[in-house]
Amino acid sequence: MAVETFLTRMFLRLKHMDAKIFNLPSPAQEEEWKRDFPRSGGFSRKPQRNGYTGTADFVSKSVTGMTFDEFVTSNDAVARVMDKFPDAANRSAKQYFQDELFERRNRIAHWGYVNSNQMEAQLCLDLAVAIVTILKEMDRSKYGIL
Repeated sequence: MAVETFLTRMFLRLKHMDAKIFNLPSPAQEEEWKRDFPRSGGFSRKPQRNGYTGTADFVSKSVTGMTFDEFVTSNDAVARVMDKFPDAANRSAKQYFQDELFERRNRIAHWGYVNSNQMEAQLCLDLAVAIVTILKEMDRSKYGIL
């Protein structure tokens, strides 16, 4: 949930910056921004006819102009984050996070699977922290913060 909240907040912050609005948006702006942000599709999704491939790509393209995977493979700081997950090598980072974090969350939330062990819980925390770190790096790259 923290990752999904961070994605939404990052998108809304981008809208504030692009519109040069440094206070709360007007009700009309808020409604427009809600329409711009996809409500379904999850972190990763197979490409649809409209090209939409999930929130990770939507936010990444909005912030960096690249897909999530393109950004991950082109950024040295992010590459170091991904090095912590050796089983992610030669895989789509977006799909890796979908499979290892969001599918586990879905099993808990939708199927009632609550028999996770300490190792699985730690992996999920590490994955969530990695995603937020990648999103923060996107933000830094957008605004030239080093």
